[in-house]
Order: sequence, then structure tokens, then C-alpha cells
Amino acid sequence: MKKLLLLVAVIGILTVTQSAHAGVQLLADLYNSVSNQLFIVNNTVPVDAKLAKSLNGALSAIQKSGGGPDVTSAIKGLASVVKIVNRTTVSNAVSGSVHSTLVSIANQYVGTANNLSNQVANLFPSTARTATLAGVSNLIASVNGINTNPDINAALKALTGLAKQVTAIQKNVTAAQKAPSPTASVTATISISGSSTFNYQALQSVLQHTSGGNFLLNSAETAGSGTGTMLHSLAFGIYGLVPGPNNVSGSDGEYSRVGLSGSGAFSITTSSLQLNWDDAHKLVSGTFTFGLQEQGGGSRTGSVSGSFTLYYQ
Repeated sequence: MKKLLLLVAVIGILTVTQSAHAGVQLLADLYNSVSNQLFIVNNTVPVDAKLAKSLNGALSAIQKSGGGPDVTSAIKGLASVVKIVNRTTVSNAVSGSVHSTLVSIANQYVGTANNLSNQVANLFPSTARTATLAGVSNLIASVNGINTNPDINAALKALTGLAKQVTAIQKNVTAAQKAPSPTASVTATISISGSSTFNYQALQSVLQHTSGGNFLLNSAETAGSGTGTMLHSLAFGIYGLVPGPNNVSGSDGEYSRVGLSGSGAFSITTSSLQLNWDDAHKLVSGTFTFGLQEQGGGSRTGSVSGSFTLYYQ
């Protein structure tokens, strides 16, 4: 009986080692660790037949998984091994190999995360793109959690959940790839002391890239009709942007309106802008808030709060 069990272990080692030449075998080290324990058991008199049977069962589970040539089969094989070995007296002896195998399998998802992130890296901003990047970040966090979790069963449970995270991210990637490009627009709420609030929706707008991270936005809207027609314009500079999200101030420019019912020009005195510069698509978008002061010694003040999405050449 002893020789038969030992022969099974030796044949098993050869099988996994030889199959490893055909590709990555994620369970190879674990297989060898269990095999070593079986070798010790078979050479300890009297032989613990029940323990030897359990260890052979663990080896068979790994063999059945093909040695773990891919993540799915590796997780399935590992789960079987943990279930069997945890009931034996050698569970502590192979716990290091079990944990390192968990880490090795979990780290396979790092490449998956990078690949998913790269698929949306050059896409237009969208809800799905944001969800993809958040999902990737959560996936990496889950992998790190598995790597540092000393509780084998808890880590294994977390490992089996990574596939669902990937599936959810892949759905968001598909949605992000189908998302339409943003529509150019400039909208704002303009309040001037002594006047009604005006909802500004530019009919014409141009964003110029003047130099470096500096831009100039010009926009205009004609509102009303007949003698009530009024031309509104909003123009301001944007300075010091870097690709990606920005929180800047220091804008200069003005809001003006011209019409038979009244005119006025107001300089921008304070500014706060939360903008995203998508250099790859030549797109700047975000929100802005300005404080206004009437030009020419006028006493009227005001404010502008709005958003824009504009492409530049």
C-alpha cells in the first residue's frame, strides 16, 4: 500500500511538471507542495492511510484542473484542494503554498485590469468611462486585499468574486465605446443687480488654444425679438490647464449685452473653474463661476455660473 501511494505521488509530480512546459500552470507549485507532504506521510511508519488518501485526493483535484492553465480552472482546483487539505493534519504545512497560489492567481487580474483601463483611455469622457475606471480601481483593491489577507477561506471567497467584477467592468467598457461624443455647448445663469436673471445658451461659440495650457473662449447669443432683441456675449480666458482634471482661477474677460432696452458691459473680477482638458480629443469641458463688476464706473455687480463643452483646433 505504501509503495502504491508513493508511486501515485511521483507520477503526479512528473505529469504536472511535464505539462508546465506547454504553458503556465498556476497550481504547479501547490501540487509539488502537496506531493512533498504525501511523500513524508508515505515514509512515516506506520503510514496514515486516511491522510494519504486525502492528499491523493488533493493531487487528483489539481490534475483534474489540468494544473490550472487558466484562472477559472485554477480557482476551481484550488478550492477543491483547500476543502480537502483543511480537514487534514498537514493543513499548516501547505498553508504557505496555498496562500502563494492565491496571490499568484489573484495577480493574474492585474493584467486584466490594465487591459480594461487601456480600452477606455482614449475614449471621450462619459458615465460609462468613469464607471469603468472606478471598477478597475476597485478590482485592483480587491487583488491587494487578497494578497494581504491571512485568512485562506476569506481570501479564496474574494478570489472567486473577481470574475464578476471583471464582467461588470467589461459591460461598462462596451457602453463607453458606444457613447456618443460630447455636444459642444456653453450655458450659464447670469444675474445682474437690478435686472432679471438671464439663462444664457450660446448660439455661437469658439474655443481657441492660445499657448500651453491657455485658452480663450468667445460665445454669443441673440435673444428676444423686435425692439426687445438683445445680443449677449460672454468671453473669458482660461490659464494654466494641464491634461486631465483642473481647478483653476485667474480668468479675465467680460459679459456684455447690447439692445434697445438697455446695454452694459461687466468685467470678470473673480473666477473659479473646474475643468477637464482632454488633450487627445482637443476638448475642454467643465463648470465655471464668475463675479462681475460694471465697467465705466458703473455700480452694478453680478455673477455668472455655468458650464461648457467645447472642442478646439
